[in-house]
Amino acid sequence: MSDEEEYSDEEEIEEPEPEVRKPQPKQAEKPAEAQSEAEAAMDEKIRKKKQEEEEQWSEYIEQRKKQKQKEEEDLRKLKERQALRKQKRAEQERMLEDWRLKQEAQRIKELEERRSKEAEAKRKRLEEAERKRAAMQAALNKQNTGTGKIERNFVITKRSDGGPGASLGNIDRVSS
Repeated sequence: MSDEEEYSDEEEIEEPEPEVRKPQPKQAEKPAEAQSEAEAAMDEKIRKKKQEEEEQWSEYIEQRKKQKQKEEEDLRKLKERQALRKQKRAEQERMLEDWRLKQEAQRIKELEERRSKEAEAKRKRLEEAERKRAAMQAALNKQNTGTGKIERNFVITKRSDGGPGASLGNIDRVSS
């Protein structure tokens, strides 16, 4: 063989294979007879602690369930009260609206009555004024038919000073 071949063979030989180690079993996995008293006491202590923790968790979960049920019951009661208040408020608003409508109707009725009374009073005043005018006209016609000449009871003169109403003239009453 050549030197190179010998060298390559040596390289192959010198490479060691890595050892595969198996994981060692835990001490807890030892048989119960092989455990010492200290290990047994420790295992018992751990087991009791886990059991206590599980009991505490179960108690906590039970308390939490009761508390949640109580909260849900309180919430249900609050919702019922709220619904009742809402119902009462709606009823009160309905009653208030009815009262407002009645008040408005009464106000409109009173206003219409007042207007009708005022219109009736005005109509009576106008009728009375028309009767008086007709009576005066009849008296004037009677007087005029008796004399035949209509006399004026006023005289129109122009203003000489040129003040306001100068173009209109003065109206002086003549006493009869």
